[in-house]
Amino acid sequence: MIESKENIKKAIKLMGGRKPMNPIGECFDSSLCCLLVPKLNKEIINLKDIKLCHGIGVANMPGQEGEKMAHAWLEFTNEKGVRVALDTTWGVSTQANHYRKSIKINYVVEYIPQEALENWKKENAPWDKKIKQLTKNYETKRINNKTKKLC
Repeated sequence: MIESKENIKKAIKLMGGRKPMNPIGECFDSSLCCLLVPKLNKEIINLKDIKLCHGIGVANMPGQEGEKMAHAWLEFTNEKGVRVALDTTWGVSTQANHYRKSIKINYVVEYIPQEALENWKKENAPWDKKIKQLTKNYETKRINNKTKKLC
């Protein structure tokens, strides 16, 4: 699992020396917070067509490579009309299609801010049944391995 110190060091190296700006494994919370609390990220207010994305893909970070994973990130359209993904764990952005391909997203649900807020009022993310089941599987791993859940 990525939570070991050695795997985190490898992940930081893979990210070009960038350290995570939010806890690894907390992408659902950090993405939602970034979307709904704009004073944490003032640029969010001005982004066009911003959506919270929850998806299922294949992990590429040390300690979890090749494992099926649930993940959350933000997407928006930039001033040039290009769709951009913002990874709130690492604080990096790239073209959305490249981001989705890099983690082999094969299932995604997108939420506009109002939908995310309404869902969050009812329960913590993720809200989609398929994605929620995968996070429950991680929760079981966490309990069995006594580590934090992955996202």
